[in-house]
Amino acid sequence: MVDYWMSTGASCDLDTKVAPHDLHDANQSPWGHLVAGALAGAASRTVTAPLETLRLAVMTGALEAGDLLQGAGLLMARGGGWRALFRGNAVNVMRCAPSKALDFFAFDAFKQLLPRGTAASLLAGGLAGATSWSLLYPLEVVRSRITTGTAPPGAGSGVVSVMRAICAAEGPRALYRGLGWSVAAIIPEAAIVYGLHDMLKSAYARVRGVEPDTLTKLSFGVFSAFTGQLVAYPLETVSRRLQVQSGVRVADVLSELLATGGPGAFYRGVGAATVRLLPMAVVSFGVYEVVRSAIIELEQVQVDVECGRSPLHGAPRACGGASGGAAGVAVCSLLPGPQPPGAGAACWGSEPAAGPGAPRLSCSPAVSEARLCPQVPPGRSA
Repeated sequence: MVDYWMSTGASCDLDTKVAPHDLHDANQSPWGHLVAGALAGAASRTVTAPLETLRLAVMTGALEAGDLLQGAGLLMARGGGWRALFRGNAVNVMRCAPSKALDFFAFDAFKQLLPRGTAASLLAGGLAGATSWSLLYPLEVVRSRITTGTAPPGAGSGVVSVMRAICAAEGPRALYRGLGWSVAAIIPEAAIVYGLHDMLKSAYARVRGVEPDTLTKLSFGVFSAFTGQLVAYPLETVSRRLQVQSGVRVADVLSELLATGGPGAFYRGVGAATVRLLPMAVVSFGVYEVVRSAIIELEQVQVDVECGRSPLHGAPRACGGASGGAAGVAVCSLLPGPQPPGAGAACWGSEPAAGPGAPRLSCSPAVSEARLCPQVPPGRSA
């Protein structure tokens, strides 16, 4: 959502259908990003689960709109105590990792098919969001049913058991009820999330004469995400109602909403959605940074283990990652040559390093990138 996260491969998980992507092909490992993003998403969604439960309950009509604390008390009084505020959270967390993975790689695939440019990136982001959302939509239906207590009788609370019960009672198509309205909400949400954030950042730089700092970018990102959700909220309301109500038509849902609350009924639950936004962003960002830093440290430890001391006066050698699926690391070797104290060497592809006093490196053609090993003092084993 914020350029800072884009430049580091991170993402702020605000539980939106559209995830921001780096528009500048950063040279980063996607797996660290996905692991850190999945854990950050799980943490932020669990922390804000009571607010999400209240939002869905009010949105679908399972709970009357009103004071959040009063609504929480009513849900707990109906059975389950405090655990009632976390119903459906396991499903929400479960879909977090595959959703990020599908969105990440779908975006890359669509980006390859479209011409370069900001508009194409926006379209690729929207298509990626629609793809991942559609493939995982049955989990959203199950989550809505569990959270609002509208699962078929005797279905239990497990994902598989509820999914089977829905298919048995209403048919497999029930798992995709409301999908069209939900996917339609992605178009305006994608345009606002990408466009508004870029507009705010550009305006700030034009007025202040400097690029916005991390906190300012964070504010712009949260505001853009919330605005995108707000515009798409009426469509999501219709979609959620279709998910939890069996045998109703779209016209029935629209008539019911207008009859019971007028146009404002399409925004029921938006108060809880607003309150949960800031803590969700803070927890997501914080957990991501902690996990990503730990992954980077582990990767560096692996590099240190793979890189050993060169026979040439303790000089460092370059370790490269093999390309094309080839196995092996540390495939570069130093050849005799002058080596000034503390000087480093690096190797890219099959090109040897050059420069005054630099050692010559012989590299395997399989090397696609190389990382510099730390200097190993003489007399110390690597």
